[in-house]
Amino acid sequence: MLDPFRLPARGGLIALALSAAIAVLGPPPSIAQSEAQGGAQSTAQAGAPGDADPGPLILHILDYVAADYPGAVKEGKVLDEGEYKEQVEFTTQARALLGRLPPRPERAALQALADRLRTLVRDRRPDTEVSTLAAELRGAIIAAYRIEVAPRRAPDLPQAAALFAAHCALCHGATGRGDGPAGKGLDPRPSDFHDADRMARRSLYSLYSTITLGVQGTAMVGFGALSEEERWALAFHVAALGTPEAEWRRGMALWNAGKGRAVFPDLASIDIAMSIVLHILLHEHISVAGLARHQRVAVREPGRN
Repeated sequence: MLDPFRLPARGGLIALALSAAIAVLGPPPSIAQSEAQGGAQSTAQAGAPGDADPGPLILHILDYVAADYPGAVKEGKVLDEGEYKEQVEFTTQARALLGRLPPRPERAALQALADRLRTLVRDRRPDTEVSTLAAELRGAIIAAYRIEVAPRRAPDLPQAAALFAAHCALCHGATGRGDGPAGKGLDPRPSDFHDADRMARRSLYSLYSTITLGVQGTAMVGFGALSEEERWALAFHVAALGTPEAEWRRGMALWNAGKGRAVFPDLASIDIAMSIVLHILLHEHISVAGLARHQRVAVREPGRN
């Protein structure tokens, strides 16, 4: 089991977590010297899977609360009224959706946590309190309802780069800085995947669910027409776009030296690490990209222990 209190220091954690992608999945295009995909033109494909299970949507909401609340409230003062109202609506919606989950002994405790989270947001409590509780509730829901938060197999990273160029670069830009030609004038503007502060508050699953479901009230639509594997590959790709090449090389060296191989037992543990450990260490500015490039790609197939 992942022990967040035995993780290496911040810099080492990032570099260690980058290593498996190089050792097992292969290096990113810049290191592999592959041809740049460029900013291929594409139109977004609307549509999300028609899944009636509220669990994934609750996780999607909680991830956004954890990521965006710090930009709405600081030291008890509302920085962005529209964003703050959205945070209140999100926590209210998450609480209502919990009531639609199948009855389980844990559900009452989950609802109590959701009530507390909603109160923290309404009381404009510090972002660390809100993000930590959102992560705690998220992890408890995953455990209670056994929600899958990792791909079934290792993502195809070269395919992901091509998918990003075809479906995302028009708005997000060829390198993911939110500067694509179709993104100009959009409000809110497309996400900048090099924004370390915000990416540190995103889990891999949150990126996957955003790609799957889109973001209501924005130009970001769901890409349900892509396969599950393609959406997961895109999540891994965008999570690592802001990672400096030096960190990739540092991770390779540590991995080859045999360090860090037991930190994460599988892909799902990365998501848990990012949603719990990174929220605990929020102000340490640990990059999500470091954990996105996972130590050991040993994803369990359905039905296997």
